[in-house]
Amino acid sequence: MPLNWSSPDCCHWEGVACGPNSRVTSLELPVRGLRGSISPSLGNLTYLSHLNLTRNWLSGNLPDVLLSRFTHLGILSSNKLFNERPLSLPLPFSIQVVDLSSNLFTQMIQTSFLKMASALVIFNVSYNFFSGPLHHLSAPVPHS
Repeated sequence: MPLNWSSPDCCHWEGVACGPNSRVTSLELPVRGLRGSISPSLGNLTYLSHLNLTRNWLSGNLPDVLLSRFTHLGILSSNKLFNERPLSLPLPFSIQVVDLSSNLFTQMIQTSFLKMASALVIFNVSYNFFSGPLHHLSAPVPHS
């Protein structure tokens, strides 16, 4: 389904939400047939707190900086993403949802990846290709 991105102001683009300061805060683009790799420059959107790119055709290495930027939500499930190095860059303390399921990840998740994520409610890395020892992964259980 083609996206309607004809406006010169990206805050009016389909799937893009901006805050009161006209900075991009959310990209909601699930099931859009997006193809290609995720550019590390996406991490330059300093106000981006929500990202949902599930069920597209995105492929390639997941940039290390990407998940460390999101404060609430990072959903990248059902693509063809992989990691060249173990996931180790700490997630932000306020992130609530990380879904990397159904991709091609093989490198292990380091303990440091979850160390700071005290607000994490959903962490899904199922249906990948991890191998080797599973390090002790733990984080505080949030109050319900």
